[in-house]
Amino acid sequence: MQAGEATQSIALAAGDSFIGLAVDKGSYTAEQFLTDLNTGLGGDKVTTITKWYGGGWVPHPLGSEA
Repeated sequence: MQAGEATQSIALAAGDSFIGLAVDKGSYTAEQFLTDLNTGLGGDKVTTITKWYGGGWVPHPLGSEA
């Protein structure tokens, strides 16, 4: 962990489909978030996340470069 960073645990269950995060856009990628989330859950359980951008939801599938 870097200086100024913080961690917080949240309980997720099957069927949870929405969580909100406040992060610095330039410091934490969607791919890294998916990797960290799946590490905490014990496998590749989360396959896609989306962000609100330009008036619509934009998906980021696990393993994609975009």
